[in-house]
Amino acid sequence: MQVIGLGSWRARRRLQRQAVYALEARRLAAQGWYTDRLRDSGIDSSVRTLLDVGCGRGGWSCAALQLGVGALIAGDLDPDMVIPTATLLAESGTNSKWTALLFDACRLPVRDRSCDAVVSHVVLPYVPSEEDFLRELARVLRPEGHLYLTGHGAGSYLRAILRGNPLGLKPLFWTGLALLGLCKAPRQDRWQRARTVVHTLGREGLDVVTHVENRFLGLPVILRWTLRTRGR
Repeated sequence: MQVIGLGSWRARRRLQRQAVYALEARRLAAQGWYTDRLRDSGIDSSVRTLLDVGCGRGGWSCAALQLGVGALIAGDLDPDMVIPTATLLAESGTNSKWTALLFDACRLPVRDRSCDAVVSHVVLPYVPSEEDFLRELARVLRPEGHLYLTGHGAGSYLRAILRGNPLGLKPLFWTGLALLGLCKAPRQDRWQRARTVVHTLGREGLDVVTHVENRFLGLPVILRWTLRTRGR
């Protein structure tokens, strides 16, 4: 009988996760799900450098290359996300320059005002400090740069609970108490208020171009913003 060590089991699980992530990204990419949203956000071949913060399965990064951006920097804190992204980018056959990195979203390894566009899909709920994270996104954008940003609304966790996923209960409960001033906001996995996010980015010199919410029982599930940096 062969005994599989804990390290081998974890490695196998990691490879399985990477395969699932890559497969899902390919499916959504084939449907044009990513490219449609980026195109609607003003991202096209005029973008010289795009930064994908929290690249996840790599779908957003591949879509950016399909739209003809000049250079791409994709990154995530989780190696199980960066590896599938690098695989997809390598298979894309693009002539654009690209880099896939491990990095902290609140300490971006990018110079000030060096990016024409930044994409960050559902990273907001998981960063330790929303304000630090949003300030970093604004820091790296050039004047007239584009930001595509999404976050969770309260409806995201309520829907998860009603569909039988108890993991939605903790963030829904503790974030609600924090907004009432009864406790500190949870450091991770929390829902966002559109007004707070827009106010923070406004202080950093970004204006909202579009704001879209899909809702569940009257509560926002996913918050989507397209923002543009003011001329600085």
